[in-house]
Amino acid sequence: MNGPTRKRLETLLQTPSPSGAETALQDLCARYLEDQVGTITRDVHGNQYYPLAAGHPRRIMLCAHADEIGLMVQGIDKEGFLRVTGIGGVDPSTLSGQRVRTGKVPGVIGRRAIHLQSKEDSDTALSIDTLWIDIGARNKKEAERLVHIGDTLTLDTPVTWLRNDRVAARGLDNRIGVFILMESMRRLARRKLAVDIIGVTTVQEEIGLRGATTSSYQCAPHVAVNLDVNFATDHPDGEPERWGDTGLSKGPILAHGPGVNPRLLSEFKDVAQRAHIPTQVRAEPDADGTDAGALQLAHDGVAVIDIGIPNRYMHTAVEMICLHDVQHCIDLLTAWVVQCKNDVDYTPR
Repeated sequence: MNGPTRKRLETLLQTPSPSGAETALQDLCARYLEDQVGTITRDVHGNQYYPLAAGHPRRIMLCAHADEIGLMVQGIDKEGFLRVTGIGGVDPSTLSGQRVRTGKVPGVIGRRAIHLQSKEDSDTALSIDTLWIDIGARNKKEAERLVHIGDTLTLDTPVTWLRNDRVAARGLDNRIGVFILMESMRRLARRKLAVDIIGVTTVQEEIGLRGATTSSYQCAPHVAVNLDVNFATDHPDGEPERWGDTGLSKGPILAHGPGVNPRLLSEFKDVAQRAHIPTQVRAEPDADGTDAGALQLAHDGVAVIDIGIPNRYMHTAVEMICLHDVQHCIDLLTAWVVQCKNDVDYTPR
């Protein structure tokens, strides 16, 4: 990955985008693609659309959700400490002692010192309502000048570049899917295509696939490719025999299950084999785990495939992926789009 491309990824990762507050990230994505695609638009929910259209009869939607998990201010006590609740699937055990930020206001997540806890307290699983955020305010009045009920917060953590082209950061779920979409659209903009492409960065996936539901009706695609993360189990306590044997540096994960169109899956496997692109598989019996579940049900049905980048430590401040998997996913997606035709029947046989 060259310097400018790496910088694009790092800037994406450093831009907060909790569910319902995705505007800053959508603005950044628009700037990245404004000279590459047709007119970029945004709908009332905040979904953003990047068309590569020339009036072809077949429409293909490339989708990646732009939101991440986060926190929301629920109350401010008389001493100026913030009480919060989770946005999406937040694991409270990962929060204690973390730095956070809401807008330009920094803070830290506090907890009673271990010395002052009873054994029962220290053995009890954390819950969000036992934690608080300290922004350094002297009292409620000062805090209320800086923060308001309903403000969103994200963990304020650095992007850490590791050995073997691996990177750890908050929000790789699903900033890495957004990055793959952006880079693929830049490539496809330079190619002659036989189908219309609509890239979409959707909102509010982490709280119920909402953006994918509404944007799929606006796009009315015949085929949709969802770009997200998936579980890497190549770490201690990963239980690959239970959750699937998938890991970093082995290629993108192609989901298998009722939410995936079998003809479309076969096409991606064939393209990967011809281009010598490594892929992995994961059984996905529940079709509602990602935006793919919502895309499948739009209008009278959409042929959908769900592609995931292997991700260690999902929904923590140190999610980890490998850039080799990212590059393979971009290569696979663009190679598949280039060979797409208008007359393929995706009806299961």
